[in-house]
Amino acid sequence: MNQIFKRTTTTTIQCLSSCNTHQSSNINISKTTLLFNKPTTFTSSTTRNISFLKFLNPFNYYNKDDNVNTSQKKRIQYELKEGISWDYKEILNNPNMKLFYGTPRAIPLVQSHDCPKFQAVDLYGKTVDYPEALPSDGKPMLMCVTLKPYFGQHFVDSWTEPWKNRYPHLPVHHVVLYYQNAYKFLGSFIKGSRRTKQQQSGVLEYWSHQPINFLKDVNNIHDTLTISNPLGAYTYLIVDGKIRWKASGKSTPEELDHLFKITQNLIDTKQKEKEKEKEK
Repeated sequence: MNQIFKRTTTTTIQCLSSCNTHQSSNINISKTTLLFNKPTTFTSSTTRNISFLKFLNPFNYYNKDDNVNTSQKKRIQYELKEGISWDYKEILNNPNMKLFYGTPRAIPLVQSHDCPKFQAVDLYGKTVDYPEALPSDGKPMLMCVTLKPYFGQHFVDSWTEPWKNRYPHLPVHHVVLYYQNAYKFLGSFIKGSRRTKQQQSGVLEYWSHQPINFLKDVNNIHDTLTISNPLGAYTYLIVDGKIRWKASGKSTPEELDHLFKITQNLIDTKQKEKEKEKEK
């Protein structure tokens, strides 16, 4: 393509040099030649076909830096460089899946995010709406989120078992935000096998189908919950629909200590507010 345009330019220059006696007409000829050759050169059928194929390639969309504006798109760009098995590579290098750590302090109320809105189904087929399904009486509750029902279960247990031992009266939810259609069709069989565990642990389990459409839109639930790897587990302390604390992967003794202190502080603060209201 570049050679054709170069050849056309050379021909025009030769025409100008050979017609010195008519300079004004030569300029008009050169303009006509350039305008004629440019469209002919750049609108050939070959060029259109290549451009069309590039347009249809969805991965070109994520390779552009100006389109990498969400965590999922950044992850897609990284996977294109590292390979599709990036999730499994990460868990090999980080077996406890500590993608972010729980902090010693609660998230300030003005900086906290609302629990995302979505529908879910419990293990018995009852449909519930989030965040309406969460307690609204000021009591803290623990919500663990996984994207695969079995893969991150030991991470979930590392949070829920200590929590239930410390606060048996406070609710715990395990939400499975599955995105693979296989779980959608096999869900009824899998849920039936998990009912016994729910009865023994006291952890209420809910399933919600949240497909990831990389070509059209990105699931903002994953952005709000800072979910970056489907093989991990994500834990949130929620009060009145607000996320006040979060951690990922398997719990550590330090994180559990932070969680219990923050939870107790929130409970005490709420109790003091109620006592002040009674005094008025």
